[in-house]
Amino acid sequence: MDSDTEDAAPPRDGAMWAYARVREAILSGDLVPGARISQVQLAAQIGIGRPTLREALRMLQNEGLINAETNRQVRVAPLELADFEQLCALRLAVEPMAVRLSVPELTEEDLAALAQAEAENTRLQQALDFSSAAAAHRCFHSLLFIRAGDRVRRLADDLWRSAERYRRLMVGHEANLTAVAQLASADHAAMLRAAQNRDGDLCADVVARHIAKVATVTVSIIDSSRDPWVVRAAAGRALPRESTRPR
Repeated sequence: MDSDTEDAAPPRDGAMWAYARVREAILSGDLVPGARISQVQLAAQIGIGRPTLREALRMLQNEGLINAETNRQVRVAPLELADFEQLCALRLAVEPMAVRLSVPELTEEDLAALAQAEAENTRLQQALDFSSAAAAHRCFHSLLFIRAGDRVRRLADDLWRSAERYRRLMVGHEANLTAVAQLASADHAAMLRAAQNRDGDLCADVVARHIAKVATVTVSIIDSSRDPWVVRAAAGRALPRESTRPR
């Protein structure tokens, strides 16, 4: 990504830096859902004071990533299907719009990076190396909305990463990850073609269908009896009318 679209790094001793470091550990799964964390140990591990850490933890609590406890410990928030569905609904509201804004403005360098990210993602997923594929997968999606403007880009990327954490950790089993990856493969190819043609409207429609499809399948893998009505309602607003009619 171009340097002018990257966020400036916060000071290494500040609350925003601590927030970003702990948040990354949560989203990557290094801090597992439900895990208890001692504030004393965490402050020492990161190398910051406890007042600074408490400020960072308040931001994470407001984001719903941790739950505070009364004994100066915090617990990584557990994974809940209802929260995953809400994240996917928010993605359906934000990400297609971001893609629609961004795709017509993509540079030749962006498109080359997009094709490379998808090729790497496909190669690693076919090798069942889902852990290594995660970076290429994120890169592919983030490049689609990289030119949407900083505020929109940050929001779309944040929602994508939060939902992806749920998908990877909740689905978990290799066979399930393979099924979801195979489902997404054709969508990724269609997104890439639309982006290469700089067709923002078509690419946004494919992205919306992709989000709805993967969210629905993920929910069904976890709980086949659950009706993901929140995702369906959001998809009904995000997708072209003809795409939401029963076939």
